Amino acid sequence: MAIHKSNRFDNLVESIWFPWIDLVFVSFAGILWIVGQRSLTWQPLLIALLPWVLRLATGHFPFRRTPLDFPMLAFLFSAGVGVWTAYDRSNAWAKFWLLVGAILLFYALAGQSVDNLWPIVGVLGFSGVLIGGYFLLTHDWQAFPAKYDTLNQTLLRWMTLRPKTYLAALPPNVAASLMAISLPLLLAWGYHLWYKGRKVFFATAIGAIGFVSVILLLTTSRGAWIALGVAAGIGLFAWISGKLASQIGRPRSLIFVLLLLLALVISVLFAVLYPGGPVALIDQLPGPASGTSRYVLIQNTLDLIRDFPITGGGLRSFPGLYSQYILVIPFFVLPNGHNIFLDTALEQGPLGIIAMATIFLGSFVLLFITSKTQEVNNQDYLILCLAVGISLVIMLVHGFVEDTVYGNPGSFFLFVLPGLAVAVTLTQGQVITDQVLSDGWVVGGMLLVLIVLFMFWLITTRQSLTSTWLANLGAVKMAQVELAEWPTNKWDDGSNVGALRLAEDLFKRSLAAGDNRTAHHRLGLTAMLRRDFEQAVTYLEVANNRFNGLC
Repeated sequence: MAIHKSNRFDNLVESIWFPWIDLVFVSFAGILWIVGQRSLTWQPLLIALLPWVLRLATGHFPFRRTPLDFPMLAFLFSAGVGVWTAYDRSNAWAKFWLLVGAILLFYALAGQSVDNLWPIVGVLGFSGVLIGGYFLLTHDWQAFPAKYDTLNQTLLRWMTLRPKTYLAALPPNVAASLMAISLPLLLAWGYHLWYKGRKVFFATAIGAIGFVSVILLLTTSRGAWIALGVAAGIGLFAWISGKLASQIGRPRSLIFVLLLLLALVISVLFAVLYPGGPVALIDQLPGPASGTSRYVLIQNTLDLIRDFPITGGGLRSFPGLYSQYILVIPFFVLPNGHNIFLDTALEQGPLGIIAMATIFLGSFVLLFITSKTQEVNNQDYLILCLAVGISLVIMLVHGFVEDTVYGNPGSFFLFVLPGLAVAVTLTQGQVITDQVLSDGWVVGGMLLVLIVLFMFWLITTRQSLTSTWLANLGAVKMAQVELAEWPTNKWDDGSNVGALRLAEDLFKRSLAAGDNRTAHHRLGLTAMLRRDFEQAVTYLEVANNRFNGLC
């Protein structure tokens, strides 16, 4: 009887349906994590890992090995550190499990067979239609008007005609980001249907593309439009490089890289030389000027990152840290820094941002290997590589001005595109699989990125590592004391100054080991709580001088 069950499980695990089962189980666990963030912690993990258990029970490795395993592990470790450092552990745990779900979703996608890729791409592409429809039915253009008055008047009239719903509205920038990311996948899916001669479904895809494009315009999200423009430019360069390669006899990849570098240099020079600099250039975009406010937000977030340069400030800690130590108010203002890279660096420290950057860079490298190899001559899959790569570009470019895929609850979908990139690569035959997993070029490139970014961080700190660590640890302890039960919506009267003694001791030990701006600043703040204003001025003046030296 036991042997019969084993054979039955073997047949299930090795069937073409098992990758779908894996994806469904992980997706269901993700829904539970998103919906029940405060009430559910590790419990959905039992559902998500059931396919892994079945693989282990039948003698298989629990998941498909990928070139991105090491940075995924590093990212998970940094997220665990982010729970330890957070001032609100319960909130941090909720995000931690979402990030665990994101990694499990990555492996569920990476393990898909070649026949499953196009249906998944179609579903992800059509998700843009659902998001656009949801936005059209729920957004309040009276409370949050479009950036153009004429368009807003039309949309206000639409609000009087649409059916009433009681669903939570989706912010325009978030909706635009998700639709922009889905658009290249939808275009690729439409091409695939045309390529296969499925005319009825192709017509449906064309209608979906038109609908998503129109709703993208209605969001008036300039960041999403810029991201689409950058992605379209990269796609154009890919097409031009192919044409030039056949004419001048040079490698297509070399021409493509040179075109990208040329465009980057021209763009940087234009932004720098523009009167008033990049901020003034951004303010010239249609709609209200926002360049200065975004620049200030970036600067302030960088200031917070400098207070936690080793561990990060903790998962979901941006709101309290920003209000307490930048705005100096006891109220909620912003949920995140509107930048996935800075938010990751603040919440998970240098290891988190380096691991995430390596995952995204590795995804591009994998797609490049797949599109370049002589073994892949299927135009259908080359289009798929291009679509995944362009969607990833859109996600990252828009990620500079909006935190959609790292903020709540989007963090569950953080590694969807890297998962597709790995799946596209590892389903293209044994030759590519062996090259990616065994030759070490991808892993070597990622390690180089880790080393370069770590060295850059060491050079820019210019401080004693012991002093930096003690000040970082003191900042964590201080935030955990001052931001307990945050937001309190009332000003600090100094009643908890006694609980800050451990943090003060760490700051003083930091200054004994070397000069440190964070230690001076935080000691000045604690002196103010004790009403020792003379000592507070001494510490804060030094901190201000160190701050100006960093700027």
